[in-house]
Amino acid sequence: MRIKLTNPDALDRVIAKLDAQWPLGEYNENFIKYCVPSIKERLAKGEVIFLESVIDNTNFGVCQVLSYWSLNDVPTDEEYLKQDNEQS
Repeated sequence: MRIKLTNPDALDRVIAKLDAQWPLGEYNENFIKYCVPSIKERLAKGEVIFLESVIDNTNFGVCQVLSYWSLNDVPTDEEYLKQDNEQS
């Protein structure tokens, strides 16, 4: 599931809905503690963030795994071609 986040005030409700669909559990404690405040700050500055959720098998068992990214984090084709190293 991918969710396009645009409103910092809606993030807690989005997280709550994901948690209701499949409990986030212990695996996502650090994401909630460290990433959510950062995401809210970036959203408040007008940045669009994509929240991704997948069900995966982890060391905590099968659980929902959250991640996020922004187009600001992705290099353009020209930026990528100018890079001296092979970053992804």
